[in-house]
Amino acid sequence: MDKNQSMINFIKTCPAIKSSPLYFNFAEEDADNIHFVAEANPNSVRTFVDGSVLRQYSFSIINYKSVAHNPLIDKEGFIDENMEDLAQVQSIIDWIEEQEELHNYPDFGANTSIDKMWCVTDDPNLHGVDISKNPPLAKYSILIKIEYLDTSKVIFR
Repeated sequence: MDKNQSMINFIKTCPAIKSSPLYFNFAEEDADNIHFVAEANPNSVRTFVDGSVLRQYSFSIINYKSVAHNPLIDKEGFIDENMEDLAQVQSIIDWIEEQEELHNYPDFGANTSIDKMWCVTDDPNLHGVDISKNPPLAKYSILIKIEYLDTSKVIFR
């Protein structure tokens, strides 16, 4: 089973993602576009005597949000446009954590069992703001890892 396709099928059920365009590995940087970026993964984390292998699968979710040039607090009170955008990106992390608690994982096919899924950080990483765009775009990323047991080469049970 193709793990990228399986993960895309899974991640597109996230409420914060299914309302935005989702791209694989590359797309134009535009407000509310979300990129699914496959990361390089080690061949194995640990190999067991029976031939099973503990492996990791990693990917990033890159989310672009337009940035307002408004102060957080001004004479009229609290303005929270940028914080609302960050909260939308944060909701992806919250959803991944909820799926982990429920043990609701993507289907990596026969001979695999997922042990855990987690976001590497508690908050989205802000990689900067592109001020050459109008409106400027903030680039947020979330690195997600999945640890699974591959039993396709087990020599005895």
